[in-house]
Amino acid sequence: MTTQYVPAKTALLHVDPYNDFISEGGKLWNICKETIESVGLLEHTRQLIGACDDAGVARIIVPHHQWKPGDYAGWQHMSMV
Repeated sequence: MTTQYVPAKTALLHVDPYNDFISEGGKLWNICKETIESVGLLEHTRQLIGACDDAGVARIIVPHHQWKPGDYAGWQHMSMV
């Protein structure tokens, strides 16, 4: 059985794509590099992003943030968009 997704009602949630982990020169790159390269993480991520774009699926970056009172004071909406 194949699941059908409606592009207008579907999104890729990209949780915390920290440059410190996934970018050469990042603070933790040297620790993570072997695993990232062995599984093709960056190339697969690029392919996934391209497939979403081609299919009209939204891509949302979800930052990891510990919330504390006052963080969103003055915001009309939780999204800056």
